[in-house]
This record gives sequence, C-alpha cells and structure tokens, in this order.
Amino acid sequence: MELKKIVAVRVLSDKDQQTVNRKLYDAVCRQDLPVVKEAIRQGAELNVFHTESRLIGLYQSHPKSPLQKAIKNKWGAGVTELLKVGATPDLVSPMGRTALWYALDKYDIFSLQASPEQISRYDIVFPDAEALIKSGANLALNFFYVRKLDDTAENSAVAEYLKIKGAKIEDALYYALKYGAENSDKKDAWTAAIGITQREDQCNVEVAIDRLTEEGISIDSDQLPRELQRER
Repeated sequence: MELKKIVAVRVLSDKDQQTVNRKLYDAVCRQDLPVVKEAIRQGAELNVFHTESRLIGLYQSHPKSPLQKAIKNKWGAGVTELLKVGATPDLVSPMGRTALWYALDKYDIFSLQASPEQISRYDIVFPDAEALIKSGANLALNFFYVRKLDDTAENSAVAEYLKIKGAKIEDALYYALKYGAENSDKKDAWTAAIGITQREDQCNVEVAIDRLTEEGISIDSDQLPRELQRER
C-alpha cells in the first residue's frame, strides 16, 4: 500500500468542483442526508478536507473529510451513506488522524478503563468503528498513525483497541519505517517505530527493513535512530 496515495489531498482549481465539495461537507455538518446524496450525485469529491470556520465563525477547526466529520458528529446515517459510495476509511487528515481514530476518540474510550475482554466487544459500543473495519479500514496502518500522535492515554487506548481487533503489529512497524523512508517529516515516524518496538512483542526491525528492500525502498542505517539500530 502506498502511504502517499492515502494521505494525498487533491488540489482543487475548478470553482464548480469546490462549490459542490463544500456543499457536501456543509450538508454533513447539518446532518442533511438528502443534500448529501444530491451533492454526491453532482460529483462531490469524498476525500477532500475542509474546515468549519466559515460555518461557526469562532475558530479554525481541524481539517476533516466528510466521513471524518460525520463520525465526529456521531451521525450514523451519514457514515453509512459515505462508506457506501466509496469514502476512503483510511484517509489521513493533515493533523494525522483517520476516521477510525475519530470513531474511537469521540467516545473517550480511555476513561472507560475497560479490560481486554470488554474491548473485544467494543463493536457494540463503537458502531462507527465496526462499520469502518467492515469497509476495509487497515488496522495496522491506523495503529501506526495512532502511535505517530502524542503519547496520551486516549491514543494508547485507541492502539489497544486496534490490537485486540486484529492489527498486525509487524505491519504497523513496516508502515512506520516506510513513512520515514519516503517522507521528509521522519521524526514522528521514527518515534512511532521506536514506541512500537519498545511496547510490543513480535516486532523485528530487520524483518521490516527486508520487506522494504524487496519493494525497492532502501533505508540507510545512518538514517535510523540509535534505538532502532540497537533493535537490529
């Protein structure tokens, strides 16, 4: 999977396209399903990020895709519709958040202090998260992006949920190293990789690097932080 394709945002130049894209997002903000469907029929792009500053006039909100906004607002009908027509569940916002992160963060799961057995039944508590997983959300990729965020109790709880739902930690490490190899903002990727190797079992930096090498992606050992070099 190409990380850059997942995180890319199309640069719009056509005024009509911008208008219909905004129409879709505003309809999601209002939870207006008929207008959401109308905007989609008119060609609104699903995977473009928007802010709400012109709607609420108070602050510059974090950019979100229509799917991420529907989830943030706990609007199940909108989530269902957007996934049905092809919204990307793994799209990463400029703030480094995915739809699955919003699906879990909105319920403040860390405050539940749930046991692993309870977390395994979170699909009952977190229907949007379950819908995203059923739509093909990449759990390992989401795990990497969560570990790339600040090391907070909330993000740790999200990571625990992803593990119990089946995220493959060795794949998360692979995504962390791949992101570091292909992007200029390596620091957070290396921090995520270090956190993964230190917290999780069954992680091997050498195996992940071998996978990248097979794909023609090389990582110079001098690029790696000392902690990851020791892991090798």
